[in-house]
Amino acid sequence: MSCLITMSQKELHRLELIQRIRGRSLTVVEAAALLRLSRSQVHRLLQANDLAGADGLVSKKRGRPSTRLSSGTLMALSTAISMLLTNCWLQQKIRKFLLSSLLYRFLRRLSWLIFEQGQHLEKLDRRLLEASADLGAKPVSSFFGVTLPLSLPGVMTGVALVTILLLGEYLIPQLLGGGKVFFIGNALVDLFLQSRNWPFGSAIAVTLVAVVVIVLMVAMRIAWKVAGTRQVDLV
Repeated sequence: MSCLITMSQKELHRLELIQRIRGRSLTVVEAAALLRLSRSQVHRLLQANDLAGADGLVSKKRGRPSTRLSSGTLMALSTAISMLLTNCWLQQKIRKFLLSSLLYRFLRRLSWLIFEQGQHLEKLDRRLLEASADLGAKPVSSFFGVTLPLSLPGVMTGVALVTILLLGEYLIPQLLGGGKVFFIGNALVDLFLQSRNWPFGSAIAVTLVAVVVIVLMVAMRIAWKVAGTRQVDLV
């Protein structure tokens, strides 16, 4: 509980400094010295703060829902997720579970999924959302009835990308698991560099490649089925 209180105090202090920077009563260099952060990290904090502004992920204009999404906003959201993972309370809880490294790896890669989803949201036809609003649909109904079904190909693309990245992880499970939790990446390193069992290691590597191909094929098939077209780019 004390860790949570400390985190809240730090967040309030950060928000206060951000407001002072916005009001030009404090420079980025001075804020970096007060927060004990680099100037680039302060700039990322400013970007993360922009999520709550008028140019956030979802904004309303003239009573109609829209999907105003920019690369800067997506990067700010990714930064916010990364900063969340540095919280002491969250780290202590994650380390207590056997699958802590898997959870940590997923959260670290979640920004990739959000970024990939954002690329698809930018391509959505806003006239569909306007038509939904004209027909009397509320923003929540427009999201679940229009935005979500049209963005499912992006969801599948992001899931496939995150899965492939998770399959090849080695360093994070090694650091968080303390050598007690093994994933396929750790097994490959052990087989090739320590056990020198190259035949078995090669078999595991080929199996990993096959799993990656299967994941891509399944994601493409689902995306094609949902979108009703075979012109889906998964890269």
